[in-house]
Amino acid sequence: MLDTILVLELLEKATIHLSALSYPTLGDIWFIFEGIYIHLENFNKKDNFTQCELAESTLQKLSEYQDIIDQSLITSAVLDPRIKLSIFLTQLIQNAHNQIKTVFEEYLNNSLNTTTLPTNKLSSNISNTRQYF
Repeated sequence: MLDTILVLELLEKATIHLSALSYPTLGDIWFIFEGIYIHLENFNKKDNFTQCELAESTLQKLSEYQDIIDQSLITSAVLDPRIKLSIFLTQLIQNAHNQIKTVFEEYLNNSLNTTTLPTNKLSSNISNTRQYF
């Protein structure tokens, strides 16, 4: 019973912190998920922990979403001026660099592929539209 409370208490604290009342940033959310992973893995390593199955199934479900979480939230954490790369492990720093490069390359490709109207056409359309009012 006590072991179940330990696992659920961790998830309750994370839920409260992630609620809209605390206004977490996307960078904060990534660290909360990392903390959950670490704690659940620690519970699984304990020999006398009676709720290893609960911790394992929770960890397995969260792992299904880990790629999505990492891709979106690592970028936000790196771009957060309070965090940047200061607290990432070496492997995560490389992942973060790659993710930021990918995002910027997507923006660059999208900006090169979009066509803009010449300013003289745009201004003439606005003038013509105004004549109707």
